Amino acid sequence: YDLKLANARTVIADQIGDPAAVSMVFADPFDEGIYVADAYGTFSVVADDLGFDRITGTDLGMLNDDGQLSFELVEEIDTDFIFSSHQSFFGQPPSQRLALWRENVPGFDDLLHAPRHNQHIIIDRSLVRAFAVDGMEMMLAVMTSQIAERGFVAKADGD
Repeated sequence: YDLKLANARTVIADQIGDPAAVSMVFADPFDEGIYVADAYGTFSVVADDLGFDRITGTDLGMLNDDGQLSFELVEEIDTDFIFSSHQSFFGQPPSQRLALWRENVPGFDDLLHAPRHNQHIIIDRSLVRAFAVDGMEMMLAVMTSQIAERGFVAKADGD
């Protein structure tokens, strides 16, 4: 993992410069609101190891990791990238999670920067929750490929 992390940092420095200039959040919609993670498995470990700017539930004033953000406050998570998860183990495809976003946040695809620019990444929850080295390396590959190796639209102030 350390070798792959060093390589990813080199790619990010080459393509982006300062990773702290890239904002991201892990947020999942549920019927009662949006779960915004403080620490969420391999996602938060790898994002922190790479130096990305993560918005957390605590940043938004939630008292603990189980806090829910009201759908009406969705613009609080307007970041360069939004990561969400689906559960293939339970037969839940990414389209089901995306439909829940759209159902609860009218205009979701146009309202927030990430989905507007194809920077909303929905990954299998088993990958996010897997703390084995393989899981860390897979999340590292996802973040590197989706953020640094394909190019992205940075969220400008007021965008």
